[in-house]
This record gives sequence, C-alpha cells and structure tokens, in this order.
Amino acid sequence: MGEAVAVTVAGDTILFRGSILNEAVVITGLAGVSIIGAGTTSNQALWSSTANNSVCLTLAASPDCIVQNIRFRPPPGTSTNAPAAISLTGASNQVEIRGCRFQGKANSYYGILTDGAQSNVHILGNEFYYINTPTYGTAIKGAGYGVGEPTGWIVERNTFHSNLNHIVCRMRQSIIRENVFAANGLDNSSVVQAPFTVLGMDISGASGGANIVTRNDLASLYHLACYVPGTNDQWSGNFCADRGPTSRVD
Repeated sequence: MGEAVAVTVAGDTILFRGSILNEAVVITGLAGVSIIGAGTTSNQALWSSTANNSVCLTLAASPDCIVQNIRFRPPPGTSTNAPAAISLTGASNQVEIRGCRFQGKANSYYGILTDGAQSNVHILGNEFYYINTPTYGTAIKGAGYGVGEPTGWIVERNTFHSNLNHIVCRMRQSIIRENVFAANGLDNSSVVQAPFTVLGMDISGASGGANIVTRNDLASLYHLACYVPGTNDQWSGNFCADRGPTSRVD
C-alpha cells in the first residue's frame, strides 16, 4: 500500500484485495483519494498493523477521501499512545468511511480516531466488533481536540457490537441515526459475555452541542450513565428493548 500511496495524486483510486496487509500508511494533503477493497466483501481486503501504537491508515489534511469495503484489525497499544485502524487529523473534511468492518484483536485501542478538526465526516454502514481492550477499547474515539470539534458528522446505519465503548467523541451539530448499539456479545474467543459496555455513547463536551440522535437501538442497558448527551441535543424516537421507544430532549 505504501508504494501505491507514494505515486498517488489527488483524485486517484487505490484498489486492493488479499490477505492481511500489515502496514501503517499516511496520506497527507491529498484530496479526493479513494481506497477501496476490491473483494465482494470486506473480508477479502484485510488491513492491520503488527506494530504497537501504530495506525493502519492516517488521513492528514486530506479532504473528500473515501475508505470502503475493507476489514481493519486495529493494532495493539500501550497506555501512553493512541493506535487506531483509521486516524483523521487536520482538515480531513468530507471524508466518507463506508461498508468497512473494524474487528478488534488483543489490545486493540480504537477503530476510528479523530483529533476533532474535521467537519462533515460520514461514517456509514460499518461494523465495529470486539474492540474491547480494558479501559481503552473504543469504536469511535475523539482525542486531542487541538483545533475545532467534530462538526456536521453523520454516523448512520452502523452496527456496534462487543466493544468496551461504542462512541466517545464530543460532537457538534452532528446526526447519529439508525445504528445498533449492542450491550454485549462475543469476545475475541467467541465466548458470550455479560453486558460490559462502559459507554454506549458519550458525545458531550462540545461547544453548543445541538446533535440529533434518532432511530437508534440503544440496547438493554440504556440509561444516562451509558449514554451521555451533549448540550442542546435532541434525542428522540430511539428504541430500547426493556423500556420501549424512548423520546427525550437533553
């Protein structure tokens, strides 16, 4: 992949297919690049990294990019760094991540990591499974926030299952809709676990907030300790199995 990126220019499409790609790749300052798994399913394009504290794919100030149909195995980490399958940094606006599977392995930290500087990112139709490393395992994580906050994001039709935390990212004027947030599931050894999700969703902390959270299945552990709204959010029409439809404004 690094060789392909080295000759890539803005607007190019990179297709790949095959067994696990153990590589950390950085795309810097290129707009409109598409990286697409060429197989019929994401399982035919596998991307991981064996190095501790690495990132499979970093999009640095690279707007309008598409990442599609790839199975990522987030690399392992330690307590002092932030490894991830995909890291968004700088003005990587209008990025779309769709149809991918983020499948954790031993000591995986984050599926998608943002420093908060991106607007209008779309995360559509992905699967986040087994990202359950104690303390750190998080499907979508915001950290750093040196400049700005995630604004105008759409997180839609994703499945969050068997993660320690599903979403921990302060968001502003974003829409989270039609996702499934599971309370428990299989661990990496295919053993069914009791509910262990620490945070189903915490999108608090952004200036203004005003997110819309609607038509999501919030799992059976729905309560404010696991689902933390932002300021001026609108949470309505969500479903919880043990309480029926929920309708609330926070």
